[in-house]
Amino acid sequence: FPDWNPEPAGHSLTTVLVAVGGSGDQTTVVKLGAAVARDYGARVCVVHATERQVSGRASFDLETPEEAREIVENAMSDVRRQGVATSGYIVLTSVGHVPDAILQKAADVGADEIIVGAKSHGGRLLRGKAERLLRRSPYSWLLAPASEVDAERSRRSSVSALGPIQRSPLTGLPSLG
Repeated sequence: FPDWNPEPAGHSLTTVLVAVGGSGDQTTVVKLGAAVARDYGARVCVVHATERQVSGRASFDLETPEEAREIVENAMSDVRRQGVATSGYIVLTSVGHVPDAILQKAADVGADEIIVGAKSHGGRLLRGKAERLLRRSPYSWLLAPASEVDAERSRRSSVSALGPIQRSPLTGLPSLG
């Protein structure tokens, strides 16, 4: 992955959680996760959270189980092509609680680092679920553009303070401005 530079020697990773969403291209996030894991000899846990809307007595999932499975299987396949061990998880959560569900799965699998993608929104890279996840995360994290298009926008934009990839501090909560 061209923009990835490993941390100095002494920092070790065994499990990298890669959070993949249901919309857009997840290629850059998955590639970055595989590159980090390969560099550290770690495994990748691909996690996708699907939301359930509850209204009165009725509830429905915002995507079918087949759609969620396809998202995770495609990401796992991309990681395996990079020669990295991987596992995949689909977590079901109520609408608005995706960050909490991902953080819980990170704890369950013993993640050392979380990699998440974020789309640029008018020069601001973080917004919505990605921002809430990283603000709450006690884990080291990497932020990558959610797609090749967003990566190119970040490279061209002088407005984006984070650039194509941002690594959190390895201790304490991340500072997002």
